Order: sequence, then structure tokens, then C-alpha cells
Amino acid sequence: MTASPFDDIHLAWQGKTFTIPADRVMGAIKRIEDHLTLAELQRDAGRGTLRLGKMAAAYADVLRYAGAGAVTESDVYAGMFGEDAEKNVVGAVSMLLGMMIPHNVKLAVAKAQGGGPGEGNRRVRRAARRSSKRRSV
Repeated sequence: MTASPFDDIHLAWQGKTFTIPADRVMGAIKRIEDHLTLAELQRDAGRGTLRLGKMAAAYADVLRYAGAGAVTESDVYAGMFGEDAEKNVVGAVSMLLGMMIPHNVKLAVAKAQGGGPGEGNRRVRRAARRSSKRRSV
């Protein structure tokens, strides 16, 4: 058996943390892609035209996959507009993107952009600083 190209994913929801082991991340990616693709998410984030309903549906699906129980799309969507709404939305985008990109690709991009994660492209630096742990929405 080969090592997974992904890291464990840690999701927080309503004060609890749920973990998707690295060897199950592909299942989470499939659930995300039932709602939106990596290319759509990157394009929409770049344009500032995020489709929050699709993001909420994807995030709710991943939370259920992680064992969070009966989380609804409406629960996640409403949570995006709670305290610090902009930070919540940015965090959800980062989390979904971070989940869908294998660790070795993140490292290769950082290296190509100027060495380590602390150098080069601003987007790469931000991604390198972010944890896969998602704050409660």
C-alpha cells in the first residue's frame, strides 16, 4: 500500500472536530465535485463571484462524510453569514481548495514560485500558512 498524497483533514463544526484520514480524502473530493470543481472554485474565487450555495452544499456534504451527522446545506450557508462573515467565506474557500490539492503539488508550486512556502506567490504563502483545520462556521 502506498502513502496517501493527501494529509488528514480536520473540520470543526459546532464545537467539535471531525477528521477525514488521508486515505479517505479522495472520497471527500468526490463529494465536493458533486457540487463544484476545483477549476470552478479557483475561477470564482479569482473573480470574486463565489457561489455560496454550492460551497455550503459541498462543505455540508464533506462534514457528513467526516461523521458530523445531519448537517444541512442551510446550516452551513447560514453559518457563513454569522460573526465575521467574510473570514468565514474565505476560510471555506481555502479549506475546500486545500482539501482538493495533494500535498506534493502544494510543495512543488511553492518551490516553483521562489523556494519555500514563505517566498514567491502571495496565494501560495497564504495557503502554506493555513491549517486544514476549519473554524466553526
